[in-house]
Amino acid sequence: MLNIRKKAHYLIDKLPEDQVAYLVKIIEGIKGLSIPSGEPDELDMFLIKESQTNNEDTMTIEDLIEELGIDANELQD
Repeated sequence: MLNIRKKAHYLIDKLPEDQVAYLVKIIEGIKGLSIPSGEPDELDMFLIKESQTNNEDTMTIEDLIEELGIDANELQD
């Protein structure tokens, strides 16, 4: 665990101040999240299997945004 903290400190020390501020906001956002430690349930297993299926269904992000009726300009800060 200590090595990963040292690596994180090393990497953060190399970042410019504005990127450090952005990273701090990300960390503040995730520090309250809990990661489930249980076994995958039936839905999880279905989604895992589905994700491993080789299919040709693709969609560009632009098409997805249009299909969902989202204004792409609202997604940006």
